[in-house]
Amino acid sequence: MEPWIGYCHLRAHDDGGRHWLGNRGEAARWLLLTAGSAEDFQIGMRHALPRLGCELVAVSSASRVAGVTGLGALADDLPRLVRQVNESRPVALGDAAAVDPASSWAELDWDTLLASSGQLWAVVDGVNWPDISQRLEQSDAEHSCLYTTLNPESRRLAPWLVRVDPHGSFPAQLRARPQQDHGFVLLGGSSSMEEMRLHLRRFTMLRTPHDPDTSVYFRFYDPRVMIDAIETMPHSFRDSFARDLSAIIVPISAECLLPDGAQLRGPALGVFDPPGLAQGRLLRWTGTPATPGPAAQQRRGPGVVSPAEYAALGQRMQRRATDGLARRLMRDFGHLTSATRCLSIAQGAAAAAAGFGMTSASQVHMIAQAQLLFGADFERRYPEAGQFLTDRTLLPWQRKNQLADWFTRMTTAHGLGQKEIA
Repeated sequence: MEPWIGYCHLRAHDDGGRHWLGNRGEAARWLLLTAGSAEDFQIGMRHALPRLGCELVAVSSASRVAGVTGLGALADDLPRLVRQVNESRPVALGDAAAVDPASSWAELDWDTLLASSGQLWAVVDGVNWPDISQRLEQSDAEHSCLYTTLNPESRRLAPWLVRVDPHGSFPAQLRARPQQDHGFVLLGGSSSMEEMRLHLRRFTMLRTPHDPDTSVYFRFYDPRVMIDAIETMPHSFRDSFARDLSAIIVPISAECLLPDGAQLRGPALGVFDPPGLAQGRLLRWTGTPATPGPAAQQRRGPGVVSPAEYAALGQRMQRRATDGLARRLMRDFGHLTSATRCLSIAQGAAAAAAGFGMTSASQVHMIAQAQLLFGADFERRYPEAGQFLTDRTLLPWQRKNQLADWFTRMTTAHGLGQKEIA
């Protein structure tokens, strides 16, 4: 048992609960609780919150406090709050934030979507769908690049706005595209092509608390990112992005973190489910701005992401990265171990790697592989590995490279190579 932290959507039951939620009926806030796993965290919250006059609606992300990242200035309070954490009473980090109780996610199929009235748009990712620019040139679908550049290479990798005509040829290409490629999202809206393009262009870049003076690329047209943004960024993204839209539709995959409470027609998707299991399944979001009224109407772009939104978004990205690492471990070493162990190792790998000053994705992956095959305490069981991992004269990338060499020697000596892939 150890301290866990999660971004929780809460609903008040009485005046005490409303006061705890900033005089709101519903709100979201970071909560800490002692638990043994993400599932235990949710179970503990459901038992503990009623004593505070609240109930748990959903948890957007949950992770061990020891491995948490992306909290920004909120992280400064963690050392003090962790000392107060137990398994019976939640400890709050930061202020409660407003949520939109009217938001909803529901599954639908392609036939239902294409038969519905109203204009439908696709925003296609040139990175995840590499030949889309050439396909559109040969297509009868009306389309426009969201970037202004005339450089052919840049346009090839750019996002593209496409009007989806149910009677045209392009919907068949969308339906056939493997959803695990995360190549597009769909939008409902009655704007003209130029109006929609100008609106969407405002969201291709984003400013974050990490560096408010510098904009970064924002890939909202990746279904995984779109779900995360809607779930965690109501003020900086959702209010202004969805203002003129009737719906947002995403093709789902096992790599998407589906929202808690989503109305699914088919089975929930597991971390290790085969990609084809999600093919043809769409998830539609409908909702209202979190801050309706003149302030929301005046917003023309995403603005600056708040520290709380940025932290919640970072947590979801971290969880997706953990699930991705677990799938990679299972792909390479599933013939030697179980899916449960791969997921368990992946969940603790970032914290374990950080203990050696190693934080990059490749460094975390290397630690995870060593833990999976040689034990979570391999650096103590094998002194050679422990020696270079704790050598502070080495830079993190040097430790990673030495660990890779050691790992190769050990797996070769013990006949534990990766499964050959045909």
